[in-house]
Amino acid sequence: MNFEKVKEELVTEVETYLAKKKYTIDKLQGVEKLKAKYQHLEELNVFSEMLTSRINAIVENNNIVFQNDTEFNKFNTSIKPTIDDLYKMFYAVGHENLK
Repeated sequence: MNFEKVKEELVTEVETYLAKKKYTIDKLQGVEKLKAKYQHLEELNVFSEMLTSRINAIVENNNIVFQNDTEFNKFNTSIKPTIDDLYKMFYAVGHENLK
């Protein structure tokens, strides 16, 4: 089972999504930019759902089948640091220069 491939695919997709989001926010100025950043941060639950959906789709597209709980737990342990980094990236988009 290639967990690294799942991580790479997920990171690429999420980085692209966040780069587009950041670009859209960075084009704004003043109060509109602040509102967009706050709105972005308020969408954490949407981001979480998107991550879960993308992980499931990538696992399915790569025909990964967990044979038992041990394999599933190994995958979760493997991907957790990557997920943590993606949440930090999400937070940075809305928090960067939030003044």
